[in-house]
Amino acid sequence: MGTGRRPARGAGRRGGWAYGLRGDLNSTPPGASNARSWIWPDGPYGRYRECDQQGPDGRTGRPTLVSGGKVDYLFTDLPRSGCSVRDTSASDHLALIMEVRAG
Repeated sequence: MGTGRRPARGAGRRGGWAYGLRGDLNSTPPGASNARSWIWPDGPYGRYRECDQQGPDGRTGRPTLVSGGKVDYLFTDLPRSGCSVRDTSASDHLALIMEVRAG
């Protein structure tokens, strides 16, 4: 899972930095029904909201693969103003786009 870090003026983040996590994890999210949950930690769901997560306990979201699965994730603690999934026709992955208010 990669991390993104960029200065965010007035975002109220420690030291003026806002954080985002992203990943093509090729696995469903951690949870009781996922035997492979050891592949990636549960931490991001407890601390951040995933782009397409509908509630604080959600582990669902729109598919990010042309074949119908979800393996791409974007997490942030910034206020989200939008999340969309778009076909780029350039990959078997759909583009997951998150809009946030950072300042």
